[in-house]
Amino acid sequence: MKRFLDIVLLILLLITPLKANDIKKFQIDEMSIGDSLLNFFSEEEIINGVKTNYPGSKEFYGIHFLSKSDNYDQYSFMIKSNDKKYRIHSLSGDIYFIDDLSGCLEKKEEIVKDVSSMFSNIKKNTYTHKYKSTADGKSFSKVTDLENLKNGLIRIYCNSYSKKTEKLGYKDALVVNISTNELTNWINNKAYK
Repeated sequence: MKRFLDIVLLILLLITPLKANDIKKFQIDEMSIGDSLLNFFSEEEIINGVKTNYPGSKEFYGIHFLSKSDNYDQYSFMIKSNDKKYRIHSLSGDIYFIDDLSGCLEKKEEIVKDVSSMFSNIKKNTYTHKYKSTADGKSFSKVTDLENLKNGLIRIYCNSYSKKTEKLGYKDALVVNISTNELTNWINNKAYK
């Protein structure tokens, strides 16, 4: 009997880290990849939400809502066009840090540490992304990608927009994003082509 319990315990220990690495288990304010937006917003709110379209492909579109929670100021989602169930392929929670890059970076590192501890064998990739084609080209993001996850990646970054870019409606923010591999591949290869 003891050997049987040892085998069951070993199996549970081996399975748990694998499940923990699935981004579908990671939530932002109880929302996750694969959920329907209809679980959180009415169809009217979804239809009337602020949309982002991409020049290279209409396969997906972005939709944005102001948050009513204390955790985030705004939510952003990526949905497949013509999906009447509005399944989430990417989910972001934004926290505004207007003209406070140092405060944003401090909070970012705290979140990266907390989120990283939830997953096993995670790979961190930290870099600066410049928004060359946005307004005056002086805006950038300080990004950390958490990779080696099942079904996608988690990206945590601080946007720092120039005054000219801010006039277009962009806000400095800390963004916590979860995206499927399918959506990430689309963004990288089709959205802007």
